[in-house]
Amino acid sequence: MARGDLIYMPAFKYELGQLLAIEVSDEVGEVIGRAQYIESIEQYLLRFVGADGRAREEWWSIRAVSDNVRYEEKVKDR
Repeated sequence: MARGDLIYMPAFKYELGQLLAIEVSDEVGEVIGRAQYIESIEQYLLRFVGADGRAREEWWSIRAVSDNVRYEEKVKDR
């Protein structure tokens, strides 16, 4: 690929402001940032309350999050 060639980047799977479940825990967070890379998978910056009760902001790969959030979790975390 020559310098200056355009690369098609598909749209993000998840929207800013959307609630996502962190797959390895019971935590649910709001998407406050997104990143795409040419040679890596999408990343999402989530704001959530950790299991220890502290507010957190952390980057997660698209493989580590899901939009499978139950209604009770949405109400609890909003």
